Amino acid sequence: MRFKEMYIAEFERMRDQIKTGIDLTGLSPQLQLLIAMEHRQLQIEQKQQEHEQQLETIKETFLQRDAFVRKLVDQKVGYLLGKPFGIQTAKPAYYDLLSQFFDKAMMRRQTVAQRTSICRA
Repeated sequence: MRFKEMYIAEFERMRDQIKTGIDLTGLSPQLQLLIAMEHRQLQIEQKQQEHEQQLETIKETFLQRDAFVRKLVDQKVGYLLGKPFGIQTAKPAYYDLLSQFFDKAMMRRQTVAQRTSICRA
């Protein structure tokens, strides 16, 4: 019975020592170095996990913004292509010549062609 009590007491002492931290001064320099290296490795792995989580958050944010911007661009394209084809020139003479070449039917056909080419892209 004495052995059992000594074993339990030693086990309790070791458990308390682990909880409070092991005194490394009594260990050999090589073992101290190994424990320090393992501790640093754990810190590095924790930092990598934190960085990966931050990176995932940033990726999700950009994907949400990309979807929002894509929606805005689609709305703008739909608005611009929904309008009839127009001609703008600096000189009125160019406008008269171009408006003779581009009649209203041509302008409507071009608008429909633009919509289909954008939808295919």
